[in-house]
Amino acid sequence: MECNSEQQPCSSDDTLADRGMNNRVVKACIAAGCSVAGPVLAFSASGFGVKALDSSDCVSSSTQRPNPKLTPWMGQSFNAQAVSSMSRVVRHPALAVPHLSLAHIGRLDFEGLKAMGCKGVIFDKDNTLTAPYEDTVHPLVEEGLKRCMEVFEGSVCIMSNSAGTRDDPDYADAIRIETALGIPVLRHDEKKPGGIADVLAFFEGKDPEGGTVRLDELCFVGDRLLTDVVFGNLHGMLTVHTQPLTLKGDNRPAAVFRYLERKVFMGFFHQTCSVEPQAHRLCPEGARVLDREGDTAAEPEPTPVLNET
Repeated sequence: MECNSEQQPCSSDDTLADRGMNNRVVKACIAAGCSVAGPVLAFSASGFGVKALDSSDCVSSSTQRPNPKLTPWMGQSFNAQAVSSMSRVVRHPALAVPHLSLAHIGRLDFEGLKAMGCKGVIFDKDNTLTAPYEDTVHPLVEEGLKRCMEVFEGSVCIMSNSAGTRDDPDYADAIRIETALGIPVLRHDEKKPGGIADVLAFFEGKDPEGGTVRLDELCFVGDRLLTDVVFGNLHGMLTVHTQPLTLKGDNRPAAVFRYLERKVFMGFFHQTCSVEPQAHRLCPEGARVLDREGDTAAEPEPTPVLNET
């Protein structure tokens, strides 16, 4: 089936099940009662076109409270910000398509990124810099992170949806991570894709030219499309998507949602419907030039192994 995202909506017959979605993943999402599962699975059953973004699509603060029933299963409180942004992503699926997708940050040309005009880098932590819930840099990304810290000295931070948030009493996790990795962890009450005010506060006064760092001069790097990539794209940043470093130790919802996100946005919308990333001034000729090892596709992500019970 050929889809043109700018002219015709995609056929409702092209469902995730038709494209090989693992039924156990779907069942696990539904059984968990997670509110994100419904909208994600509904993407493929709804035909809709793609239109240009406007100012109404900016992230706004949410007063929704986390659902305590989900906390034990999720490992952290429910992310109301991600759910509240779903309507914008449904209308504009390009929000969840990164400018660049690589195996890991060791493939990213940070020198080239700075030469293009980037003035700061924000990382997700788990499965981007470290294995899930670990406080040591993963061997695959040690060299890349070292280069980044040298190139963007003082203008690198971590923005996690657990450490540094209300899920982190007295910011104990954030302090521990800062001590272990040597990278500042943002304190932010709103989970991604919220929390932009805290990002601006961190980069205030860090422009090497003495001005104000703009959001379109920042790069966000992470392994999640609906939080990391959507957050960056909503606010005009350059977005880099990386493959998870390991599935070992990851919580089940994270593995399930990551798999669904990739199937829907990178598989269905990007590859089948030709939905391209939003244009960005830092890479007018395409972000592919930032790949240090050529145009080599990352290895496909394995289907998460889930218990049927």
